[in-house]
Amino acid sequence: MQNADSRKSEKRRPVCFAKSGGQYPAGNGRNDDGGSLRNSAQTVRTGIYCEVVSVTPQLAEQWLTGHVNYRKLRLARVAHYARLMERGGWLIAQPLIFDESEKLIDGQTRLNAVIKYGKAVQFIVLHNVPANSTACIDNGLTRSASDVLGNFLTSGAKDVQTILRAIRQGDAKNSAENMVYNCEVEELYDLFKDGIDFCLKCLTPKQPHRCIGPVFGAFGRAALTLEKSKLPELERCARVFMSEHYTEDRDVTMLSLNKCLRSYNLNRGGAVRSDIYIKTARAISAWMNHECLTRLYVVTTDDPFKLA
Repeated sequence: MQNADSRKSEKRRPVCFAKSGGQYPAGNGRNDDGGSLRNSAQTVRTGIYCEVVSVTPQLAEQWLTGHVNYRKLRLARVAHYARLMERGGWLIAQPLIFDESEKLIDGQTRLNAVIKYGKAVQFIVLHNVPANSTACIDNGLTRSASDVLGNFLTSGAKDVQTILRAIRQGDAKNSAENMVYNCEVEELYDLFKDGIDFCLKCLTPKQPHRCIGPVFGAFGRAALTLEKSKLPELERCARVFMSEHYTEDRDVTMLSLNKCLRSYNLNRGGAVRSDIYIKTARAISAWMNHECLTRLYVVTTDDPFKLA
């Protein structure tokens, strides 16, 4: 590892790092006295430069000291980032940004996540970025989950995105609790693939009320949690639900579900989506157990298809 003296004489690499084989200059964000590089008189640089820094909770607190929160800190997102860091799913692609006076202008949520996580996390850090660059940060075209899925799916990325989000969401009333972030899309796709494939195969939309997020979520979770031997029965359940063609007494449960779904105002937010999910999951569970339900009352909030 280089010390502060060797870095002092090192020729500064430009931000454009294509000629260096795509490698950022290495650094640990601290000098020999344990202070931040940005406070070391020995490492004063001119122009924009970058480094890879192992940001400890202590360094994150130091960088946040005196920081003015121009944007409201979203605690749910901080908690989610910290969970990603804990399970090793955090990627360092987006840099932390400091202006010419070493004032933090982008990265407060990520630094708070490091503090919550309690361990060091690597980040790309940009220094000496013009202060007025804040007007341009986050103004680009946002990549959606379907854009990420399109990197490895040849078609159907938007449908997969809808189903993936629904399976992740389950019965959560607050969408922030189980929000899907782009950095975890590929991991979640691999995790939920069987449920996603089931929904794509069995739930072709025919009427607006049928194939909505909570319905995808319930059938997808059922496909993931039921024993493999029961999946053919689950397929038949889905066909009955989609066709409204009833041949057995228990099929009345799917009729009850369809009638229930037609009565909902789907624009009323998370509580409604949670209620639809629970009733759909209850109906699927009842049908699989040969129960005949003429009305779907939520007698319990327990999820019959809760993911581990």
